[in-house]
Amino acid sequence: MKKEADARLGNLEYLTNSKKLDGVIFFNHDHLPNPNFTYMTDISELGLFLFYKNDPQVFTVGWKNKYKSSVRSKHLQSLQELPKIKGKIGIDFNNIQANMLKRLKRLTGVKFVDISTEMENVRKIKSSNEINIIKDACKLAGKAYNNFSKFMDEHNSEIVLKYKIETEFAKLGLYPSFPTIVATKENIMEPHHIAGDKIVEKPILVDFGIKYKNYSTDNTRTIGSKYEKLITEILLDLEIMLKPGAKCADIDKFVRKKMGKLQKSFITALGHGIGIAVHELPVISSFSKDCLEENMVIAIEPGIYLKNGIRVENMYLITKDGCENLTSF
Repeated sequence: MKKEADARLGNLEYLTNSKKLDGVIFFNHDHLPNPNFTYMTDISELGLFLFYKNDPQVFTVGWKNKYKSSVRSKHLQSLQELPKIKGKIGIDFNNIQANMLKRLKRLTGVKFVDISTEMENVRKIKSSNEINIIKDACKLAGKAYNNFSKFMDEHNSEIVLKYKIETEFAKLGLYPSFPTIVATKENIMEPHHIAGDKIVEKPILVDFGIKYKNYSTDNTRTIGSKYEKLITEILLDLEIMLKPGAKCADIDKFVRKKMGKLQKSFITALGHGIGIAVHELPVISSFSKDCLEENMVIAIEPGIYLKNGIRVENMYLITKDGCENLTSF
């Protein structure tokens, strides 16, 4: 773990040098979790990570940290006790609330430079340790699915089924990585449907994920759809394309072509990277400029957004010469 922490700090040092920055700050808020904070500290609690003059520190504010961070930690009564810094400081605008950014500017007086995109690129290639954690997370997601699939034939409402699913996560000591989506029949037309009081009947779509050791899973299964054979065949054909060097735009276009006339009902991108955050690089869409690289972990989710439609989502590890389906349950 120390070797990996040193490698991450080395990447951060390279980033600060290349951008001519004096340091970096990542703030983690209860209501806006910051994957870059967790990536650099191995914790996900309220706090601030500071990398200044090549010295990494994590500060907990208002509470004493009982979690072991990969970097030196210190407790502060308030942010006003932060050490003095100056110059140009990198910060990820994508992961900080506007009022907190304004407060940090007032407290420090430094010039902040957005490094959101640069940090996305730092995190997109997974280490062997990250891959092992994600593989274990996928096994647990499969176990959870096997446990809650027994409820799919019950006459529950969407919202009751949602909470039964998340109760199964809790029994395994896990939190959801995002609010579980449960949709039935015409509600499958909505990619991000919010579970309601409609009684489920086939087809039933469940989009779910768990959080394990700070890493996320993301899977969708649809039971009872007439499009299941088509999507299964598309995924099997697609897996041959998933290898280093493949253009993400070509992957997306391939799936749409295989759908034929049904492609007009595929209204989302094909997929995304996944790691600490549910959505990371690469972007897998027809407009993406990204290419697949070895040791990326991606989620692929072709869907037909019609009444009684379907979405199936698997997670894949991009290997040296192909891919490995991590969620074949």
